[in-house]
Amino acid sequence: MKRVIMHGAVMVGVSSLLLLMGYVLKINSLMLYYYEETPASLTAGGSILPIVIGAMCCYLLDRIYYRQKVM
Repeated sequence: MKRVIMHGAVMVGVSSLLLLMGYVLKINSLMLYYYEETPASLTAGGSILPIVIGAMCCYLLDRIYYRQKVM
């Protein structure tokens, strides 16, 4: 159970930090943004890069934690 909570916290924390940096520094590749182009349609844009990086950090932290615990 501790492992699942740690994974979730790392994923949310890293993704949130990257999204915050994207909004503060105006980096489009780190932002999720939604805007409407015309009254008839809704255009959504953004990047899932912060979420992917968060998932990779979660995986790497798990591997490091597991390796230290085994040895």
